[in-house]
Amino acid sequence: MKVWRPGITGKLFLAIFATCIVLLISMHWAVRVSFERGFIDYIKHGNEQRLQMLGDALGDQYQQHGNWRFLRNNDRFVFQILRSFEHDNDRDKPGPGMPPHGWRTQFWVVDQNGRVLVGPRGPVPHDGTRRPILVNGIEVGAIIASPVERLTRNTDINFDMQQRRASWMIVALSTLLAALATFLLARGLLAPVKRLVEGTHRLAAGDFTTRVTPTSADELGKLAQDFNQLASTLERNQQMRRDFMADISHELRTPLAVLRGELEAIQDGVRQFTPESVTSLQAEVGTLTKLVDDLHQLSLSDEGALAYQKTTVDLVPLLEVAGGAFRERFTSRG
Repeated sequence: MKVWRPGITGKLFLAIFATCIVLLISMHWAVRVSFERGFIDYIKHGNEQRLQMLGDALGDQYQQHGNWRFLRNNDRFVFQILRSFEHDNDRDKPGPGMPPHGWRTQFWVVDQNGRVLVGPRGPVPHDGTRRPILVNGIEVGAIIASPVERLTRNTDINFDMQQRRASWMIVALSTLLAALATFLLARGLLAPVKRLVEGTHRLAAGDFTTRVTPTSADELGKLAQDFNQLASTLERNQQMRRDFMADISHELRTPLAVLRGELEAIQDGVRQFTPESVTSLQAEVGTLTKLVDDLHQLSLSDEGALAYQKTTVDLVPLLEVAGGAFRERFTSRG
């Protein structure tokens, strides 16, 4: 089975998109933790205010009655005071399995001896929040609230769930936007690379006239400029090779024409086969040999193996040999 291997565009998209996803999830987790802690602290602060207000109200009632008999096992009285503080309505109902408004699981009213006057059955938490009830500066009792570790009221739970849904919706929309932005960014960054790849393919196919338009001044733009310079150099070298082959063809054609003319003249009897004619033919053959040797030396220059040997040349003998090849023609024509 063929395994899918993403290209550079896919790899860049996956890398940037994965980074965005990690950042989004990390931010969502951090915001959720911060919100939950802040919401719990908000509830704790509200409970502390209610404790203080309830303590003041119970202190006034104690001062009127002179004892706690009016409050013993009278939970309704406490809830009436709490309702007067918060103006509870019918929508603020506890969750399943919770006592009315959740107060009985959170508050205990004890007298000065520590006996529970109002509150749920069971031991009073030692790590709860304690607010003394003072009458004329004397502690006659206390209100103890259990630690707030979770949400119990439906309004708080519904608000928390609403925030969760909103945060996940934001994460989903942010993910879509991140995917779109990452895709466009990957295409924009790799568009110059694709143009360079296409230009390289045309250059490898022998089209040295191809050029890539630089679209930026960054590293990719400099790479495009270097590519254009390379293409210009290859095009210039190709033209030089064509010119060189044309020049070589012309240089080879001249001694070959002379050889052909000499041989035809000897064959037709126009010119006698003499040592001078042989010398002329050998000179033309030497010229051809020299041109072939020059071509061989040039081929070595491409491999970096060309050896240069500079010597002083007397031009007079060369001119005499070249002129001797045409002496008889000039003489015959006067």
